[in-house]
Amino acid sequence: MAENPENKEAKPDLFSPSGEALGYISLEQARVLAIRHARDNTDFYGPRYSGINLVLEVISQEDGEEYYDIRLSFRPAGRFRGEPGVEQFVIDKLGNIEYRQMLDEPTELDLPETEQESPVSQPPPTPPQPTVTAPTDAPATGPEPATPTITPPLTPESQASTMCQTFYRPTDPRAEQQFRAWMRENPQGYVFNHFGGTNPRYNCLHRLPCRGLNRANAGVRKICCTSRTSVEQRIAELRDPGGWGECGLGCCGQYTSSTPG
Repeated sequence: MAENPENKEAKPDLFSPSGEALGYISLEQARVLAIRHARDNTDFYGPRYSGINLVLEVISQEDGEEYYDIRLSFRPAGRFRGEPGVEQFVIDKLGNIEYRQMLDEPTELDLPETEQESPVSQPPPTPPQPTVTAPTDAPATGPEPATPTITPPLTPESQASTMCQTFYRPTDPRAEQQFRAWMRENPQGYVFNHFGGTNPRYNCLHRLPCRGLNRANAGVRKICCTSRTSVEQRIAELRDPGGWGECGLGCCGQYTSSTPG
């Protein structure tokens, strides 16, 4: 219910124009002083609340023997979801603020609806219209004959040469002679590799497709043997489908990048 100002007695002003207390102040005047000080000194709340209009409300006030204890709640004006913050003022009877402290911060800070930027709706893009052109009479043309490609025959010698250049690292002349002699008899696409790198004791045998040696990477399977195993013995094992085995000695690691796993 609103108060009638005609029936309300005038209270003496205990503050000077400069804001100083004129004698002892009452609990109500201490409450007004706390709210006024909080509203005029919003920097106390930190940069998070700078430039935001705050709503201040008294949640408790106590009249002590020498001091007034005033506690205010504060929250951003407008739409706010969460709990408001709480601060405390201790004011002596002469109106001097002994100290001010923040007890709790707001649990959530939402800008008012008037300060929130509403997304600007963009009109949907206009689909391009197809261009209609009048048909023109074009002379009838038939398909041009393709130019025949002449591919040289793949002989065992060229097959062995291609394999040697791509996959073979000859370090033992006898192994190279065995490889070339066997390739002339068996041009179906086996490759014997003798590694002369970090561990020359290991030999590698790669099984390749019989055609398209330059694109043979997709069909490579790797088998390793030691130098004590002859080329003929390993070739015989390769001919047996049950003789396949993956490289377990690590000597084929050099070809990992050129052969799929």
